[in-house]
Amino acid sequence: MASLRGQGGIQQLLAVDQEARHIVNAAKNGEKVASSLASKFD
Repeated sequence: MASLRGQGGIQQLLAVDQEARHIVNAAKNGEKVASSLASKFD
């Protein structure tokens, strides 16, 4: 039973990690978009 709970915890951690990576990538992409837009107005 404890091993099942442990596996569930690992699955949750992996899911949270993946979500965090998506957020970081979205932020990086947003930065690129913002800077490329800003450069068009220079």
